[in-house]
Amino acid sequence: TEGEAEVYALPLTAKQSDGVAPAASAGAADAGVLMYVTDGAERRWVVQDGMADVDFGRLLLDAAMNGRAVDGQAVRLRGRRMSSNGASPPDLAGLTVKVPDREQSNSNVTFGDQLILKLYRRLPEGTNPELEVGEHLSARAGFTNTAGLAGAIELVGRGSTRTLAVVMNFVSNEGVAWAMFLDRAQRYFEGLDALAAEQAAALCLPGDPGCAGGGEGPPAGVATLIAEPLELARLLGRRTAEMHGALADDHGDPSFTPEPYSPVYQRGLLQSMRNATRATMQELAKRPLAGEAGELAKQLLGREADVLRAFGELTGRPIKAMRIRCHGDYHLGQVLWTGKDFAIIDFEGEPLRSVGERRLKRSPMRDVGGMVRSFDYAAWTALRRHWELLPPTEGSAGARERDLRGAAVWSAWLSREFVRAYTARVREVRADLIPQDVAEAERLLRCWVLEKALYEIRYELNSRPDWVEIPLRAVMEILRG
Repeated sequence: TEGEAEVYALPLTAKQSDGVAPAASAGAADAGVLMYVTDGAERRWVVQDGMADVDFGRLLLDAAMNGRAVDGQAVRLRGRRMSSNGASPPDLAGLTVKVPDREQSNSNVTFGDQLILKLYRRLPEGTNPELEVGEHLSARAGFTNTAGLAGAIELVGRGSTRTLAVVMNFVSNEGVAWAMFLDRAQRYFEGLDALAAEQAAALCLPGDPGCAGGGEGPPAGVATLIAEPLELARLLGRRTAEMHGALADDHGDPSFTPEPYSPVYQRGLLQSMRNATRATMQELAKRPLAGEAGELAKQLLGREADVLRAFGELTGRPIKAMRIRCHGDYHLGQVLWTGKDFAIIDFEGEPLRSVGERRLKRSPMRDVGGMVRSFDYAAWTALRRHWELLPPTEGSAGARERDLRGAAVWSAWLSREFVRAYTARVREVRADLIPQDVAEAERLLRCWVLEKALYEIRYELNSRPDWVEIPLRAVMEILRG
């Protein structure tokens, strides 16, 4: 009843049933079944969501990998295979098919350990950025730390083209980076509990007086306690810089050609961030919060002018950097850990935004800021889980304060080392993507981290109010410098 009309994909399959329709209370065996019908000849049919049907998944994969087309009454389903350096397609018939048992906004069907078909449920007009970016990274830029694009299916008709599905090469992995870093963070809190009080008190934050280590890295006490996650964060920083370098290598395609900042763009960006600030403050003002979250919310509501002043730095001077196509929704859940390296996936962008908005060229610092926030979420999520297993006892205020500071230490140092590694590598692969002046680069990154944290406050208030303390704490830390 509000907004513009939206188009969604609901593939259906109908197969003749071999008996009486099961009772309405049938269990998980009927997952994906939408209805049972009887036709005019008294034959019974089962109608289900096509993405729960193995044969339908094979049909879509065949269309994509062999460039087949199917004409409907109003639209044409058109498959196309991506360049694979002359390699022949795998034996599709011999691949084991696994349909999704749980979904979010899309449906993923895996074929053995070789291919994944991702069908989009919401179908805005135009080419999905995941298809456009994936084809650029795979076929042109040669970026290998991703799931290469193998094929696609588009719907053509009614005056528009929509991306229905993409096929990606399967990346053998040990899970998403979020789970891996969360596991390391939980181990960190176990190690923190084992430290003597004076050792725990010596763990310092970047910027604390006298807190420095060799080569500008963390001091020995911190480096020893989180050595492995620190190195992993640095590796991810380098891979992120290489991804941005590949996205900036346009290969003659103007939709990927980097563009400079302009005064008009800077003013538009500032206005967008101001609008986001006011939306967050309005949402926060009408949601009563208790405990520490309530106190943090009260503090933030009194500092709206300081938030706007921080964003105002975007227009105070020219930004000497370039804008490019970015990942658009970058966090630890969008990265796979292979056991040796990272593979960056899901270039769709934020699904609720329009395709045009997702195709905008932005500062790569926006992606960097998103990952910084993800490291912070990993730290505080791990602390919550740690306290679920070993809750602080009454009278153990010292242990509680130690753990709270420990979460800040883990988040700050991993974020800092990620950014340092990113900066060093991006200056090697494409130096003009970020400001050469360190203070200017820091200002730009701070604005994007702040903008992301404000968005997270709105998200948590509407989805998980018990979690809103995490981004509230982050905003107040940013305002404290």
